[in-house]
Amino acid sequence: MAQSGDFPSIYALKPWTAFEESECDSYYIAPDYSYGLKYNYKTIVIPKGKNACVEGSFILASKSNYKVISKIPENSSKGYTWKKIEYDNALAALGAVDFKVDDDSIVGYHLIYRKPVTKIIPNDQNSETKVQILGVNPSYYIDLTLNVLDSKYHFKLGYKTEVSSKPEDSFNVYINWKINDASQKGGDIEEVIVNGIAFYNKEREFSYERSKYAGFTSSLEWKDQTAMEGIIGKAKTAIFYAWLNLKELGTDPPSKPKSEYNLDNKISFKLTSSASADDEEEETEFFFPEFHASLSTEGGVFDKDNIDQKFPGDKSKFPVWAIVVIVIVVILVVAAIVGVCVYFFVIKPKKVGASPSDGGNEQKEPNN
Repeated sequence: MAQSGDFPSIYALKPWTAFEESECDSYYIAPDYSYGLKYNYKTIVIPKGKNACVEGSFILASKSNYKVISKIPENSSKGYTWKKIEYDNALAALGAVDFKVDDDSIVGYHLIYRKPVTKIIPNDQNSETKVQILGVNPSYYIDLTLNVLDSKYHFKLGYKTEVSSKPEDSFNVYINWKINDASQKGGDIEEVIVNGIAFYNKEREFSYERSKYAGFTSSLEWKDQTAMEGIIGKAKTAIFYAWLNLKELGTDPPSKPKSEYNLDNKISFKLTSSASADDEEEETEFFFPEFHASLSTEGGVFDKDNIDQKFPGDKSKFPVWAIVVIVIVVILVVAAIVGVCVYFFVIKPKKVGASPSDGGNEQKEPNN
């Protein structure tokens, strides 16, 4: 099973080849969260008349208007080349992940990171511009078939990143793992691992509820949870990785071997009562709009309206419009049934038994 937090380090193209050195007045590498305890967004200051280049996938925002020129490796028949995207006031510049079958690799394949490089150009060239950036890992989902010792295995492997800038919110950090028809001749293996990022400029309290065998690691603590729910800790920004609770699995394993696990960790967070008082002593600038998004597996540049993307590994659900249609159909069917019942059991008997004064036919006793 892949470990949550793992991310490919093989680059499709060398990032420093995206722009000529003279094209970038300053150069930053988007903060890598990995397992760092001090992971947070950072504010960069672009002097007047200058620009800034940022290497990696990241969320960004500013109180001033700006344009980005993002270059992302694109795979073609000639190999990888830089694809240029220009965007006004973008909220995210994301790379993507490809895979390459490699018989020499231990796992049989390599993940290749199409790492972007983005130039940020302020609209107002007559004054300095402050931009906040938060480094993220994009989501990815790969579907591949490997031949191992005359056995064929079909893998669907997903890594989903959810991000929330809301002061109070929640997300499900989960692992879904399934093996279908596994045998010595091969089989189908599906795995989706989710990590969640919550960032803000005020302190929040984080709590969790989990299912059996589910676990997580975070920038707040590194341990297997023993309780099914509880308080994790306090922070302005935190990141969570779904994990298999190895301690619980070892001490209380399932009674029968399982070919499928759906392990949920609901992470919730809310502002603390001391947040305002504590934050008055520190810089409280926060440029990001409130949003909750599942990051794209395709890469590209996004704004607030399209940053939330459907993850391919999520189980399909009825869209809202479909639910509304079903409800309307049910109401119409029930109304029709009620109408028929009223006609046959209420209206029709009244007509049959009506008096002459009501315009009905007088009922006579039958002749014996």
